[in-house]
Amino acid sequence: MSGRPRRQDRRTAIRRSGLLLLAVACLGILTIYLRESEDGPIHSLQVDSASLMDPVQDIANEAIRPLRDSWDWTTGLASARNDVERLEEELQRTRQLVIDSRLSAEQLEELRRLETLDRSGLAGDDYRTLTASVQGHSFTNLYQRVRLNAGRADGVERSSPVVAPLSNGQGALVGVVTSVGRNHADVSLITDTDTAVGATTSASGRLPGLLRSTGTGELRLTRLPRDASVSVNDLVVTAGSLGADELLSLYPPDIPIGQVTDPGAIEGDTYTVIQVEPLVDPRSLRHMVIMIPESAIARRRASG
Repeated sequence: MSGRPRRQDRRTAIRRSGLLLLAVACLGILTIYLRESEDGPIHSLQVDSASLMDPVQDIANEAIRPLRDSWDWTTGLASARNDVERLEEELQRTRQLVIDSRLSAEQLEELRRLETLDRSGLAGDDYRTLTASVQGHSFTNLYQRVRLNAGRADGVERSSPVVAPLSNGQGALVGVVTSVGRNHADVSLITDTDTAVGATTSASGRLPGLLRSTGTGELRLTRLPRDASVSVNDLVVTAGSLGADELLSLYPPDIPIGQVTDPGAIEGDTYTVIQVEPLVDPRSLRHMVIMIPESAIARRRASG
């Protein structure tokens, strides 16, 4: 039993001696390396060893290049996906800001037009004007009908003309009230194919015609005499009457409606057909102005 501890002590002593000799040798080599010139034997050995290891290093680099490339591609793909998601979020926020600013600008412009609308010139003493907000559009066709948030409680009556403000202070005809509830009114737009308006042009000598929608947002003025003087960009206004027999129209005279885009084709031997573009796109409106009949003649117009 006493022989085994002695052998272990001897091995420990040998290990310690070896480590000590290795440390002394390393210290000696380092001392010589630091003191000798760059052409010394240890410096030369270092250069030769590096030269011998270059091919091994190149082979190792080539061997691990696919792994390194795969890692770089994977991490790059993840980073690119994160960048794409971040950019998409930023783009969405930017788009929303643009939409909000555009809507705000449009709303401000519409409110400015409502503020500067010449209500006395539009309605005179025959009508009382009331501004109402658009609550909704027709589900089947945006050009047909809208609902306003004013009704019988506000004095709104059936057959009241409805206009929208223009930038020049005038109002343009956009429709007529066809149904009234206590707190709402339904408006048939002039772009509805069921709405007919007695109209004329500014240069035709006030010859009355009949204005109807084509169903696509454009209007068509018919029953004007074939020799009526009509040109592109002529203003189309309400005539105040229907046909040559001077029957009263629902709409008072001289309310702007649209502009002539095509003087038109001949309809038979007597009449001409004129294409008209409305001055206001009713789909974009958030507010409208109701002309409520007040005078006797305005009530006669509303009664049909």
